[in-house]
Amino acid sequence: MNGSRQTPRSLAIPVLNVRTEDGRTFRFSRPFQIGRERDCDVRIEDAHVSRRHVVVSFGNGHWRLRDQQSGNGMFVDGERVDSASIDTSLEVRLGADGPRIVMEVAAAAAVSARPPEPPRAAGETMIVAERYFGSTDDDEPVGGRTLMIRKAFHRVQKRQKRLYLAIIAAVTLAAVVAAAYAYYGHRQIARQQAIAEGLFYEMKSLDVAIANVERQLLASNNVQGTTAHVSLPWIFWRRTRTRP
Repeated sequence: MNGSRQTPRSLAIPVLNVRTEDGRTFRFSRPFQIGRERDCDVRIEDAHVSRRHVVVSFGNGHWRLRDQQSGNGMFVDGERVDSASIDTSLEVRLGADGPRIVMEVAAAAAVSARPPEPPRAAGETMIVAERYFGSTDDDEPVGGRTLMIRKAFHRVQKRQKRLYLAIIAAVTLAAVVAAAYAYYGHRQIARQQAIAEGLFYEMKSLDVAIANVERQLLASNNVQGTTAHVSLPWIFWRRTRTRP
C-alpha cells in the first residue's frame, strides 16, 4: 500500500481578507468571484472591471486567483497574469489602470502543527451550507448572490411554518368537532334511555291498574257495569297525565 494515501490532511481553509479601494472589507473561507455582476461576492462598479473578472479559490494549501478572460486583464506588480497564488498577501489590479484590491491570508488560519482532526463527511458542503443558510453575522459582509439566497431560504422557512401551523389547526379543529359530536351522541342516547325507562314504568303501572280492575269485576258482579264505567276512564286519564 502507498503510505501517502494514509497521510491525513487538514480540511481547514484559512480565512482570506479582501480590501477594496472604496474601504470595504470581506472575509472568505470559500471560493468567490469578483466583478461587476450583481451576484458577484465582491462587486466593483468600475469601467475597467468585467462582469465576471476574477475567481478566487483554495486548493493545494494556497489561495489562487484566476482571470476569467476579462477584457482588461489582471495585473500583479505591473505585469498582466492569468493566475496568481497568495502566500501571505497580494495586491492585484483589475485592468492596468483599474481598481486595486489587497488580499491577505489571516494569521490565525495558518496550518497547525498539531495532528489534524478526523475529516468530516462533506466538509466543503458544510462550509457552503453554513455560508448561505447559517446564522447571519452583521460583521461579515456578503455578496449580492449570498444575500439573495439567504432571503429566499428564509421565505421558504416562513412558508413551511405557516403550512405546519395550518395543518396543526386543521387537526385540532377536527379533533374538537369529533369530541363535540361524540358528546352530543352520548346525550341523545342517555335521553332515549330515560324516555324508554319512563314508558316501561308507565306500562307496568297500566298493567297493575288493569289487573286491579279485573279483580274488582270478578269480586262483585253487581257493580260490574259501574266499575267498568268508572275505573277504565280513570286509568286512561291517569296514563295521559303521567306521560312526559
